[in-house]
Amino acid sequence: MLTDPEQIDSYNKRQATIKTLREVYCYRLDHAKEVTSEIKVKDDVNEALEWLKFHKEKDSIAAAKLKEQKDAGEEVDIQEEDPDPDDPEIQVYRCEPPPLRGF
Repeated sequence: MLTDPEQIDSYNKRQATIKTLREVYCYRLDHAKEVTSEIKVKDDVNEALEWLKFHKEKDSIAAAKLKEQKDAGEEVDIQEEDPDPDDPEIQVYRCEPPPLRGF
């Protein structure tokens, strides 16, 4: 069991960044986890986005398209893994559109 306050704080920051990258920016779970282990400041979403744009350009473009759809009020599905022709079941994460405000 972890009891070191620094490790616990770092873990919580990574989890918050992963949640933001998935729910707000529509990134796949594996990419969100990878970037949190690569960036220096674990809760810096801007640093994470820059890292993803540089190292995962194709996936960043796909996530940006999904984010645009979500921001337009559509419900989008994030394909969690690359399609494998031999495996018909692909994990999907549903990213809900933001709630309408003032209506």
